[in-house]
Amino acid sequence: IPDPIAPPQQRVFEPVFVSLQDNGVINVGTQSSGEVAATRSTLAAAIRRKSGGDPTRQVLVRADQKVPYAAVMRLMEELHTAGYKNKTLVTEDVVD
Repeated sequence: IPDPIAPPQQRVFEPVFVSLQDNGVINVGTQSSGEVAATRSTLAAAIRRKSGGDPTRQVLVRADQKVPYAAVMRLMEELHTAGYKNKTLVTEDVVD
């Protein structure tokens, strides 16, 4: 019997990463399940698969530094159109 006073436990879902490379390849994945390659036409299906179909999942978008800004913004819009509104741009430290 659940304790009526205890707050309900929230499930924590790991974020989904969407990476755009300068050659146009898009990788979609999570740390635990790995990545799958996608194209702009298969992006929506790939993110649905990796997010378990949950459009509230956090999506972390990263892009190769050679990718034009307009291409990153187009990717962000495509994710928004697919229903994923919890998006954040992330960067990675470059090691020389």
